[in-house]
Amino acid sequence: MLTFRKMTPEDYDGVDALMGELHRLHVEARPDMYVPVDHPYSREEYMRRVSGDGWISLLAENCGSIIGIAFVELRDRVNMVNSRTAYMHDIYVIPTERRAKIGTMLYRMAEREARERGAHRLDLTVWSFNKDALAFYRAMGFSDQRFILEKDIREEHFSRDCEK
Repeated sequence: MLTFRKMTPEDYDGVDALMGELHRLHVEARPDMYVPVDHPYSREEYMRRVSGDGWISLLAENCGSIIGIAFVELRDRVNMVNSRTAYMHDIYVIPTERRAKIGTMLYRMAEREARERGAHRLDLTVWSFNKDALAFYRAMGFSDQRFILEKDIREEHFSRDCEK
């Protein structure tokens, strides 16, 4: 039976397993930036997110197995227009359960709770390699806010560019 609910401290091991899968996707796609780790969030960090007033921590489970997660942080702006925003740190659904609207449900629950808690906007970042996530976010109504660009400036790359 499919259910959606807030995370509890007892969910750490199951959530940790999914966060490990999500982190591995980033390690595989960007080994220049991500390193393999046993636990993307320590138990202490997880407890802070689950019990903190500034967090929305949701999960989807099917027959007792966690199949999707979402972590959203509520933020109050400093040095910008004074408004509360929500920042989605993570949303992940196991591959076998994708296309079943689980991610959509987790997202909509997080958005609704963020709105109820005073957020005026929901922000997130997505890596350019993650085309599926980008398509999902666009389907949820997201639009471009800014671009973060990068250029490898190590000496060996510079030399090769000049040889062309």
